[in-house]
Amino acid sequence: MKRLAVASVLALSFTACISLPRPRLLGPTDAERREYDAAIAAARRDARQGSARLAAFLERNPDSTLADDAVVPLARLEVKAGKSEQAEKRLRDVLRTHPKENRADAARLELAEILTARGEREAAWKLAQRIQPSLLSDDERRDAYRLLADLSRDRGDTAAQLEWLARLRTASRDDAEVASVDREIDTVIVRLPVDGLVRAAERLGRRVPATELWLRAGEMSLRAGDRSGAARALAEAERLPLQPDEAQQLVRLQSLLQSGRG
Repeated sequence: MKRLAVASVLALSFTACISLPRPRLLGPTDAERREYDAAIAAARRDARQGSARLAAFLERNPDSTLADDAVVPLARLEVKAGKSEQAEKRLRDVLRTHPKENRADAARLELAEILTARGEREAAWKLAQRIQPSLLSDDERRDAYRLLADLSRDRGDTAAQLEWLARLRTASRDDAEVASVDREIDTVIVRLPVDGLVRAAERLGRRVPATELWLRAGEMSLRAGDRSGAARALAEAERLPLQPDEAQQLVRLQSLLQSGRG
């Protein structure tokens, strides 16, 4: 009887082991890597052939840790080919099954851009907020900052818009890009009231254009007769790095504040 009980326990344990899901591998198999590399190489030579091979890879290897790597270039090719709905479905499928893989944030960016282009800006905003720019390539990071700046503008959140434009400025590739972003920032700043300038400056911390925002808030406060507001704004500006013209503006405004003239 005792032997029978032991045998029953062993049989149950064996059955349970068989029914357990197989653990996922920590990385792709050699075969998956070879197929993925061949598909990427094909995509560089020919968009149509590359799309077909990347799609075939995803169909054969939906659980591969390279699925998120494959879906990003495939989605881009399909969007260019006018197949945005198909790209959206692939991106959603991969994000559902691989939400934490290393290229998941790039997939979120692609999906958010598809939604934005279709006019679904609220859905795009919710998705874009989940993107971690640090996990993107340099080009993707710039695209993410641009997308977030534009979506913030559409939502009427000027402080957030300036924050993302500031990040875009920092990530710009050359002086021409920096100058273009600076012009955009200036266009936003000149429309802000004092409280909007203060909110934006507080959000930016030490990032450009925080100094410009505090100086403008100080000047506008002086003109309005708000000496305490001006004093606070100029004190904040003084704590930040100053360009030569900003240093001169700060000295001028501090003199006006001390003399009692606005």
